[in-house]
Amino acid sequence: MIFLPYSKPKSGWFTKRIAEFYEAGTDRYPKKIRPATIAVENISGPIFLSPGSKDDIWPTAFMASEIEKWLQTTGFSFEIKHLHFAEAGHAIFGLLPAQHDEQSMNAVASGGGTTIDNHNARKQTWIETFAFFKKDLGE
Repeated sequence: MIFLPYSKPKSGWFTKRIAEFYEAGTDRYPKKIRPATIAVENISGPIFLSPGSKDDIWPTAFMASEIEKWLQTTGFSFEIKHLHFAEAGHAIFGLLPAQHDEQSMNAVASGGGTTIDNHNARKQTWIETFAFFKKDLGE
């Protein structure tokens, strides 16, 4: 199994953003990126990407953009639905908490982004997910 090792972030071992360990690994081990990349071009169906640019866990916006670019260069013949949420974080998929539920809203924002942007991204992702499935799987 090939993987991309983590490395010490420039900000140090005690960073809030776990994503920095991955990003530091890409800087330190650039030759390991391609062999460790999942062969998404082998997927035989449409792909739905829904990243938040303020994700503190993974650099999901970067990864989703790379997936989309790679698929375009390989002549991928299925639909690529790529949503972009500039101010949302990691937890933009899952149950939609009530906006007045401060504890749940804060938990959603614990992986980056603001509470309201994460809530709106979750809401939009659910709408787009159901539309995506309905289009590609039928009713």
